[in-house]
Amino acid sequence: MLVTAARAGVAVGSPYQYFPDKQALLDELVARHVREARSTLDAVCAELRADPPEPRTALLRIADTAVALHADHPRLHALSAAFATRTPHGVAAVEALREDCVREVAFHLSRRPGTTDPDGLARTLVHAVDGLLHHAPAVAGVQRERVRELARLVAP
Repeated sequence: MLVTAARAGVAVGSPYQYFPDKQALLDELVARHVREARSTLDAVCAELRADPPEPRTALLRIADTAVALHADHPRLHALSAAFATRTPHGVAAVEALREDCVREVAFHLSRRPGTTDPDGLARTLVHAVDGLLHHAPAVAGVQRERVRELARLVAP
């Protein structure tokens, strides 16, 4: 916690007033990120449901939103995915967000002619984007291009 406190500009003991250990601090940072992601993605999905664009446009908008949520510190998000969110509540929050994304992507895929398994394809795409963001960190521009490559791979 010494380095964490120094970088935050607070006394070494200050973080312990709020967090019992480093894991609790990491868990809170991830929980904050998940709350922000949920709020942002819920707003985008509500817009897309209110006036649905062409399915590919909707899918790219959702994916681009996810990329933007991870643009500030891509390697930090990869570390967080590897070492944080081990509490049952944290794992459940991440899984619920992922499942909501799968349902939303499946909705838009189901509107696409020729899609025979929108739920399965949605699950594959959401997990692929999640993998890019949390296990293959890169700057936002690179991630957006990777997302577009995924979209090309699944084009009907």
